[in-house]
Amino acid sequence: MILIITEERDFVSQNVIDWLIFSKHDYLIINQNSKVKFLKAEISVNKLDLQIQIDSKIINLSEVKSIWYRRHDFYLEHEYKNYSNSNSPIEDFIVDNLDAEVKDLENYIRILINEFKYKIGDVKFSNINKLNVLQKAKQIGFSIPSTFICNTKKELLKIDKDIITKSIQEGIMFTHENINYTTYTEYVNERAKSKLPDSFFHSLLQEKINKKYELRIFFYNDNYFPMAIFSQNDEQTKVDFRKYNLKIPNRFIPFSLPSIVLQKLKKLMDTLKLSTGSIDLVVDINDVYYFLEVNPVGQFGMVSSPCNYNIEKKLVNTLLRN
Repeated sequence: MILIITEERDFVSQNVIDWLIFSKHDYLIINQNSKVKFLKAEISVNKLDLQIQIDSKIINLSEVKSIWYRRHDFYLEHEYKNYSNSNSPIEDFIVDNLDAEVKDLENYIRILINEFKYKIGDVKFSNINKLNVLQKAKQIGFSIPSTFICNTKKELLKIDKDIITKSIQEGIMFTHENINYTTYTEYVNERAKSKLPDSFFHSLLQEKINKKYELRIFFYNDNYFPMAIFSQNDEQTKVDFRKYNLKIPNRFIPFSLPSIVLQKLKKLMDTLKLSTGSIDLVVDINDVYYFLEVNPVGQFGMVSSPCNYNIEKKLVNTLLRN
């Protein structure tokens, strides 16, 4: 059996599941709507027997042969949670303690998943620190854009470069009254600078790279799938290609990474202990490769399809080989 931990509406997960169905192989999904219950465990020197219930299906972890952690996390259902509205400090203390007990059980299952011999992805690395990753990339030998964090107009005006701004963590997206709201990478022009107040929330600023093209690279284990994106010739996508021009789409093509760049990427991902993710690089007009970031749960359908990589099938074959 293959265990998949993902979000319900993650379309690349569904593509992988379609291949599993075609392969006639058993699989089980945990998503944000799954009801996961801890049933029992027997732990000894020579035996580990952990039994959980996912919705209506009961499984032993020993039955699972491969695990794909795609995205999302799981939380155990527990029966005592309805008793947490008490006005008694003693009962509240007991409920808090029981909650801590359940969290330890959840963490134990996560540890077992992360130590699984045959797996792709890691629960504990679903969210990493973008600033720390930039620092590690620089130490390994990558060029990175000059990077600043400030919260005053005075400090911002000291930066003698064209700059862009983006979120410190991953960008956000939400829907309100049928309107989608998304954060993008934005160019901070002179007009924007003049309208800033004297102080503002601490913000990530980076040197704007004069790019020739940008690269999106999906990887899992030791497999790398690079794609070049020619976004710089379109004003709409020049700063952030995710502002898709649906009338005249950017050109996406397969790309061959120089061996030295690939070696640095593998070393960086090994340093970060990441076994899968989507990497963003920019190549400037002087052919310098700039590392931007890596998203451990990034999408790969937009790389797989235009480049005919068929990543979904390759990923399934890896899980089945295991």
